[in-house]
Amino acid sequence: MSGAGVEELGRFGYEGCADVVIADPPRRETALSWDQSVPEWLAVAQTLLRRAGSVWFLCSLRCLLRTDLAGWRIGEEVVWEKHNGSGSSRRSLN
Repeated sequence: MSGAGVEELGRFGYEGCADVVIADPPRRETALSWDQSVPEWLAVAQTLLRRAGSVWFLCSLRCLLRTDLAGWRIGEEVVWEKHNGSGSSRRSLN
């Protein structure tokens, strides 16, 4: 999500229109141009939520610790154990 993505998110709906927002925000963990801080994404997501809505976002522990969660209650933590590397080796068991 870039700054422009935040603007698009704001146009996605109206205040209180969503039960849940699922996001994969930039993590600021690479030198890639798209991986930049967009601190306002959570505030924009909050405006879209109904009163009892929730936000689920995918991030690393480092990203989570840098995210300002003041005023939010962490209700669940889902852990996806992903090993480094995108390839997999296939070996015959015979």
